[in-house]
Amino acid sequence: MRILFLSNFYPPYNIGGYEQRCQEVAEQLMEKGHNCCVLTSTWQRDKSHSLSQKSYVRRQLTLEAHLDYYRPLDFFVNRKHREKKNLIILQETIRQFMPDVIFVWGMWNLSRSLPNVCEQSGIPVVYSLSDYWPVDLDIHTAFWKKVKRPFAKLLAHFALAQLRREKHS
Repeated sequence: MRILFLSNFYPPYNIGGYEQRCQEVAEQLMEKGHNCCVLTSTWQRDKSHSLSQKSYVRRQLTLEAHLDYYRPLDFFVNRKHREKKNLIILQETIRQFMPDVIFVWGMWNLSRSLPNVCEQSGIPVVYSLSDYWPVDLDIHTAFWKKVKRPFAKLLAHFALAQLRREKHS
């Protein structure tokens, strides 16, 4: 089988066990003769050039927000462009790799529209659910709901209204 993994992170650049388990599953499937492709984020891709890049890993997706701090202006200026770019990358990867199945793994801090593209592709989709990302607040909603300062609250009103229109919350 040709299996496309969609994941927010993938070793050696990871933040926990979720993506390490993704690697274990992908490598075990390849040992059994399956052809795998992992589409993941660019997070820390350029940090160390000494780590060998695995040929089946495509580090092309952009996270929705920085991991260490949230950039409110980035929400209004770059978010939709970044999401559109990620959707194009996913569609192009599906077209080029021609998977028999898409395995959606970690999605935290990636656009929730990505799994929707997978579902609409006509290719069977399976999910690994080991956290709350399907029901948890997306990173933008979580940030804007907790702002306290007056000007930030005004921006939050607009940001949350935009997210509601897009059905993020």
